[in-house]
Amino acid sequence: MSIRLGLGMRLGLVLAMLVFTFALLAAVGWWAYQRAFDSIVRSNLETISALSEESLESQGIAAARLLADQLANPVYFLDLGMIGRVTRSAVEQDEVAYVIVFDADGNVLHDGTADLGTFGQAMNDEFAGRAIQAKKTLVQKSTRLLDITQPLLLGTQRIGGIRVGMQRQEALRGMDAVERQLFGEVRQLDRNTLRFLAAPLIALLGLSGLVTYLALRAVVRPLRDLAAHAGELEEGRFDAKIEDQRSDEIGDLQRAFTRMSSSLGDHHRQIRALAYTDSLTGLGNRLALRESLPAILESARTGSMRAALLFIDLDDFKRINDTLGHESGDRVLIQVAERIVRARDDTRIEDLGATEVDEELAARFGGDEFVVLLIGRDVRERARRMAQLTLDLLRLPLATEVRPVVLNVSIGIALYPDDAGDAQSLLRNADVAMYQAKMHGKNGHRFFNRHMLQQAEDRLGLEQDLRRALLGDGLDMHYQPIVDLRTSEVVGAEGLMRWEHPTRGPIPPAVFVAVAEEFGLIEQLGEYALRRACRDNCTWPVRAGGHAPFVSVNFSVRQLKQRSLPSRVSDALEEFGLDAERVHIELTESALLGNDAESQATLAALARIGVPLWLDDFGTGFSGLAHLRTLTVEGVKIDRSFIQELLHSRSDRALAGAIIALTRSLGIRCVAEGVEAPEQMQALMELGCEMVQGFWLGYPMSNKDLLLHLGAGPSGATRQRPS
Repeated sequence: MSIRLGLGMRLGLVLAMLVFTFALLAAVGWWAYQRAFDSIVRSNLETISALSEESLESQGIAAARLLADQLANPVYFLDLGMIGRVTRSAVEQDEVAYVIVFDADGNVLHDGTADLGTFGQAMNDEFAGRAIQAKKTLVQKSTRLLDITQPLLLGTQRIGGIRVGMQRQEALRGMDAVERQLFGEVRQLDRNTLRFLAAPLIALLGLSGLVTYLALRAVVRPLRDLAAHAGELEEGRFDAKIEDQRSDEIGDLQRAFTRMSSSLGDHHRQIRALAYTDSLTGLGNRLALRESLPAILESARTGSMRAALLFIDLDDFKRINDTLGHESGDRVLIQVAERIVRARDDTRIEDLGATEVDEELAARFGGDEFVVLLIGRDVRERARRMAQLTLDLLRLPLATEVRPVVLNVSIGIALYPDDAGDAQSLLRNADVAMYQAKMHGKNGHRFFNRHMLQQAEDRLGLEQDLRRALLGDGLDMHYQPIVDLRTSEVVGAEGLMRWEHPTRGPIPPAVFVAVAEEFGLIEQLGEYALRRACRDNCTWPVRAGGHAPFVSVNFSVRQLKQRSLPSRVSDALEEFGLDAERVHIELTESALLGNDAESQATLAALARIGVPLWLDDFGTGFSGLAHLRTLTVEGVKIDRSFIQELLHSRSDRALAGAIIALTRSLGIRCVAEGVEAPEQMQALMELGCEMVQGFWLGYPMSNKDLLLHLGAGPSGATRQRPS
C-alpha cells in the first residue's frame, strides 16, 4: 500500500525548510555584523573624543602658561609694545583663535591686533566673568571654543591675566580624519561579512526559486484556473468544465468544483423560473417584463418590426375579493390570464408578420394588471383586434366556487417606436392610455396620444397641489341652506367643498374629488371637510328654543371602511364643542351597495355616538327600501332628478309624493333637492314635504355669507348668488 505524500505536506516541508534556513542565516549574520560594528564604533569614537579634547586642552594650557611667564613683567610695567609682540606671535598659530591680556580689573590691555581697538575696554563675553576671578588656571568650553585663563602673578600679587582661545574645529577636523579611518575599517568589515553571508544566501536563493516553481506548478496555476472558472459562474456560465484534473487534493477540489457548477446551473434555472414567473397564472411577472422588454424592443427595431404594448386592468376587481373571497379572486385571475393569452395567440395566427419573431410576451404586472407585448408589421391593427377580442372573451362568465362572474376590463395601448423610444416610456404611456379608458366609462380600450400624457402630467400636478392645499388651508367649504317649509327658516346647510386654485382658478368638485380618489387622498379630503364643517358650525347662531342649524357632510365609501372614522368624528365634535345632532352625515345609496361588515360596524359606531345619518340621492340607487329597513336613518334626500320635472311629469310627481308619504309613515324626515322655482316649492308643500334645498332658496355660499343669511330671517330674503 503506497502512501501518497499530499500537496499540503510537500509544500509545508519545503516552506518550513526555507523559513528555518533563512531565519538561521539571517540571525547569525546580523548578530556577528552588529556586534563587530558596535564594538568598533563605540571604541573608536570614545577614543577620538577623549584624545582630541585632551590634546587641545593640554596645548591651550601650555600656551597660556608660557605667555604668562613672558608677559608678567611687561604687564607690570605696562609695556604695550612687548605685550603686543608676544601676543601677536601666539595668535598667528593655526589652532589659536584669540589671545587677550587683561589687567586686575578685567580691562583689556592687548588682544593681539595691530590697532589695539579694544584697549581699556571691559571684557563682556561668555567666559569673561569667571576669567577675571580666576586665581589659577581655568578651562572653559563652548561648542566652538576652548577658553584657558592663566592669572598673571608678581610674587603673590595678582596683576592681571591671559586668556587663550583654542579653536575646537581644528580638533574636530582631526576627529573627522580618525572617523574616516574608522568607517574605512567598518566598510572593510561589511565586505568581510557579506563574503561570509554570500554563500548561504545564494543557496537560500536557489532554494526559494525551487519552492516558487513548485508552488506555481502545483498550487497557483490550478487555483488560478479555479478562480477563472468561478468568474464564469458569476457571469452565469455554468457549463464550463475544468480539464486536466489531477490525482491529489487539488484534483479533488477541481472535481468538486465541476459538480458544484452543474448543481448551481440547475438551481439557477429553477430560481430564475421562480423569480421571473408569476406563481398564480404562470405568466411572466413584473421583473421578467422589465428585464426582457428592452432587449425585445431592440430586437424588433433591428428587424424593422414594430411593437404594441397592451396594459390591461380589471375594473372593480377588488369587489370580487371582498365579496367572494380571495380564493375565488385567484381563480378568476387564472382564467383571465388564460383568455388574454388566447386572445394574443388567436390574433397572432392572423398576422403573418408576427410569425417572423418569437419574442412576444404576456406578463402579470400587478395584482389585477396584465401586460401583453405584440411584435409585427401591422401591429396597430393587431393590437386593436386583440383588445376587442379580450373584451369579448371576458364578457363570458368566469367560474368561481360561489357563482359565475363577469368582468369588465380597461385596456391602454402604446406603440413602439411611434409613441415611445424605450421600454420605460412605452410602459408609462400604455398605463396612461389605460387610465384614459377607465375615465371614459371603463370596459374599453384607448390608444395612447400625446394629449393623454399632458393630461396625466396635469393630473399629477393637480394631485401635488391638492396635497399642499390639504396640508395648509387652501380649500374652502361653502354651504347651501336647507329650509323648513313650515317655518321658512334655515334649519341646516349642506357642506360643499370648494377649491380656488392659485393659478388654475376654480377647480370643479367633480375634478378634485376624482383626483383625491385616484391618488388615495379621499380620506384626507373627508377629514378636512368634517373638521372645517365643525369649525364653521360652531359659529352659527342658536335659534329661539336652543335649536341651532345643523351641517351635513358627505362621506365616501372608502371612509366607511375606516375603523377609526367614528373616533375621528367624536374627536372633532369634542374639539369644537358640538352636540352630535348638529353634524349630519350624508351617504349615497351606491355607497351602501356592498353593505359589508366593515361599513356596518362603522355605521353602528356612528349611531352610538348619536350622529344622524341621511340617505342622499334617494330613489336613484339599487336598494333604497332595503336600506330604510336595515338602517337607522334621520331622513332621506330626494334626488333632484325627480324635482326638475315635478311640474310637467305626472310620474315624477307621483314618485316624489310616494317617497314623501313613505318617509312620513316611517317617521323620518325628508329633504327635496334641486328646488329652483317657487312653483316647485309650492308643489312640494302640497305633497307634504318637510324641507327643501336648491338655488331658489340659496346658492352654495361661504360661511361668512351664510352667517348673514342666517341673520336675515326667512330664506327668500337673500336668495342672490354669492359673488
